[in-house]
Amino acid sequence: MKSRLEKAEERRGKILAAARQLFTRHGFHGTGVAQIASESGVKVGQLYRDFACKEDIIAALVEPDVGVFLDEQALALAVEAQDFHLVRTWIRRFIEDDSTLDDDFALMAETIAEATRNLRVAAIVHRVDARVRGSILTALAVLAPGETKAPQRLHLADFIMAIGHGVWFRRISDPNVDHVGLSGYVGGLIDSELQRIIVSPA
Repeated sequence: MKSRLEKAEERRGKILAAARQLFTRHGFHGTGVAQIASESGVKVGQLYRDFACKEDIIAALVEPDVGVFLDEQALALAVEAQDFHLVRTWIRRFIEDDSTLDDDFALMAETIAEATRNLRVAAIVHRVDARVRGSILTALAVLAPGETKAPQRLHLADFIMAIGHGVWFRRISDPNVDHVGLSGYVGGLIDSELQRIIVSPA
């Protein structure tokens, strides 16, 4: 027999799975809580006991997705070992991720778009953004250490994030884009900027 906690986790999982499909298919504005309840087989009243609002569902979807993408444990191990190659490889994932355009990818694009008109979703995006930026800065501090290089690391972190977003949205607008060629070109730009910071006086 399942415990109350196991039942609650299973119910939340059904709600989140249904919401992911509906948000991706119809967008946030085109998806109502009643639709999520119906699709998940969970009563509306119970859904509201698990999630106070639709934005809470969005957060419960997006933030774990970012955790998986960042693989912060792998970065922490690379940083602890001061392994330049592993840290460099971790940074390249923001450009060279060759996964197909799946629901997670579309959901992130939908979330960013919704952030322009919904303050609560904007707060979620800002939290995620800060988490990603912090991880990139941690990696860059291993590759280009030194307090005097902190401003350069900040600029490069923002550059990596801006280019990464640009590559993602380019792939959304044109799924047939030469992603390998584009990634190689952009990766070269990042390498060049990183090398410039590394060799600059500490």
